[in-house]
Amino acid sequence: MFGKNTLKNVKSLNKANLSMKVVHTDEGDVSAVNVILYADKKNEHSDLDIQIVGSVIAYTEGNDSKLNDKAVYGITGISGAYKGFGSLLYQSLLIELRSIDENALFISDRSSITGGAEGLYKKMIESNLFEKERISPDCPHYSDELDEDVWDLYLPEEMLDKVESYEAFLALIESETIPNTPVNTAYKIIPTEQMLLLHKTLKKNDVVRSLTSEQSEQLIEEASNFGEWVEYDWDAVTEEMMNGYSGFGIEKNEKKLELELS
Repeated sequence: MFGKNTLKNVKSLNKANLSMKVVHTDEGDVSAVNVILYADKKNEHSDLDIQIVGSVIAYTEGNDSKLNDKAVYGITGISGAYKGFGSLLYQSLLIELRSIDENALFISDRSSITGGAEGLYKKMIESNLFEKERISPDCPHYSDELDEDVWDLYLPEEMLDKVESYEAFLALIESETIPNTPVNTAYKIIPTEQMLLLHKTLKKNDVVRSLTSEQSEQLIEEASNFGEWVEYDWDAVTEEMMNGYSGFGIEKNEKKLELELS
């Protein structure tokens, strides 16, 4: 999950003080975790000279949202990240969930996912950095919406001419003749020391910034719409990556001046 490309992208934002804010909320039986990656950038549309790099929210509904007696956190809303930071965003979320409950499981949005997110789940199911737990088709967490139009893409080649319906496909899943699809699998991360060190560093960067309550609220508000912006303006997101994220960062003398004036 955390590969050479992710590390390269993180290093490209060294000058921009890449940071991570984590927000935990509890309302009754519903608990949510919001992970926001952000970095220094001149921002014409905000009072903050920072730019969100990625945002994702996962929630659980207590005892009503369990799988094999384990809490299940699912994506809510539209998550999004600059191209090249999706893996880091989801990795950070799963590490944070692990810190709350080491047995907690993570699943995708149950109604729809983007192509980019689908690619991340494919990486997760193939990686040895995640424990996987199957979701039975008769389980409330199983999503027909995610599988019914693409089920044939997950059939072994030798079964392509033998399985003719989605119902037959589900029977194979139920009997464990074939594995669950990546999006109908629950995950728990097994982080490496490198992952944990980066996670700790990004959270520390957020603390060191000492954002005011007002600034933090503004950041969280902007993050709530970030996924929609990524979907809408994917060309701009891609262009930023192609330019090596050169738009990020504030000149050191500007930052020094701000510190001296504060």
